[in-house]
Amino acid sequence: MLDSFAKIKALCFTQNGALLCEKLGALLPRFSYSCAFGAEKIGREQWTADCFSENTAQKILVIFVGALGIAVRSIAPFVCRKTSDPAVLCIDEAGAFVIPVLSGHIGGANEAAREIARTLSAVPVITTATDIRGVFAVDCWALEHRLAIENPEAIKAVSAAILAGKKIRIGADTIVLESTVLLPSLIAAVGENAAEPPFAKNSAGVFLTISQSHRSSDGAHTLFCVPKMVCVGVGCRRGVSEQKIRDAVLCALKKSDVSPLAVKKMASIAAKKDEAGLLQCARTFGVPFCVFGADELNALSGEFSSSAFVSRTVGTDCVCERAAVAASEHKKLLLKKTIFSDVTVAVAI
Repeated sequence: MLDSFAKIKALCFTQNGALLCEKLGALLPRFSYSCAFGAEKIGREQWTADCFSENTAQKILVIFVGALGIAVRSIAPFVCRKTSDPAVLCIDEAGAFVIPVLSGHIGGANEAAREIARTLSAVPVITTATDIRGVFAVDCWALEHRLAIENPEAIKAVSAAILAGKKIRIGADTIVLESTVLLPSLIAAVGENAAEPPFAKNSAGVFLTISQSHRSSDGAHTLFCVPKMVCVGVGCRRGVSEQKIRDAVLCALKKSDVSPLAVKKMASIAAKKDEAGLLQCARTFGVPFCVFGADELNALSGEFSSSAFVSRTVGTDCVCERAAVAASEHKKLLLKKTIFSDVTVAVAI
């Protein structure tokens, strides 16, 4: 778990806390610390604000070495959303206890606390009910399988039902069912708490889907988990803005009934490897941008749209369809070449 954090940043408040940070620096990857005391004192509020701001771009583990109350007061103005808040820990200056304060499941604070406690021979203080009771935690399962959670407010309904010993509904859309083993994995993880039809009215549930149109009136009770399994192929004129590309991609996803949360990669031809609008669009979606040479795209088997002009210009007859398929796992087009102003988009899984 600790290796998954881009940075581990700590703030200490005493000389003993600084000594503990020196020890952590020798044990933890990508670790740095600052002092909120002494000659090199920095502002606690600004340091915390910077950590939360930086977490929007990369995964940060935030550690306060000191009293739990200081950690709580520090983060209170910045806590926003379960799916985006960073993992926050508090460690006493003696290194006796490691306490997850925020994002225990989705952010990975609980597991990080356990790992750091092992390195320090400390006690991890885990307070989340599902961990204490040793029952299925849906947000941990989603994180483990790299699923996006569309409506995190429903996590509470699912966890409450399981903690109360109730059965929860389990389901998946056709594409997820046919293309992954996620549903059997979820059923096995839920175990005896998995319900069979007919389902009780307003019973809590978990539904695996890449669709935009599956929503129902029981959204408060059903947690929608979205596998990142969709690849978007894009062709465009040189110099097209990120906004125009993003609008085209979102429109194509809507046409193919695919949630933006399901996007795994964006892809194009190698000639577009430095296209600023494409690179920024991929960053906006938070996904890798990959490119393929014309020979690689031409070597793909299957039926693709064809344009003589495109072939003369870049060496392959259809950039977006071929790039989407090349980047995808199952080589199946969900949306063929769709033309927008200066942009073409295709979608594949």
